[in-house]
Formats: sequence, C-alpha cells, structure tokens
Amino acid sequence: MLTIEGIFDGQKIEAIENIPFIEKKRVLITFLENISYQPISERKTPAQVLLDLFGTWEDDRDADEIIAEIRNARKNSTKLTDGL
Repeated sequence: MLTIEGIFDGQKIEAIENIPFIEKKRVLITFLENISYQPISERKTPAQVLLDLFGTWEDDRDADEIIAEIRNARKNSTKLTDGL
C-alpha cells in the first residue's frame, strides 16, 4: 500500500507526486481539508525554487575572508582518539 498526495479541483483528482505504477490499481480516495488550489502547471519545481534563491546571498566580505572564518570556527573531534 502506498499513500500519494493529490488535489481534487472540483472535477478531477491530480496527483502531486509521481505514481510509481504503470498497471491498474484499486485506490482509496479520502478527502481532507479545503486548500487554496493551485494547478500543477503553476507550481514551482524544486529546481525552480532553488534557482529563485540564486543571487540572494549578500556579504561585504570576499570569498577568502568567508573561508577563513569557516576554517577558524571548526573544532576537532576527539571521539576517535582511542580508536574504534
């Protein structure tokens, strides 16, 4: 048994996730709470969401200063000093 989310727009049900079957299956449809409907064609893909973040990082420091800060903030672990 597998649960996949979908949206009923008043006429048809659209799966939000990929359906990993190609053969016919019996399904059980449960209607949950109301939502604001947005057709799949208008939804952003994960790649689009990631691309929207491009260019949003702002910092006055150059790359070398940022890298130095990261390296200086590192702490060495002593968990394996006695071996496994």
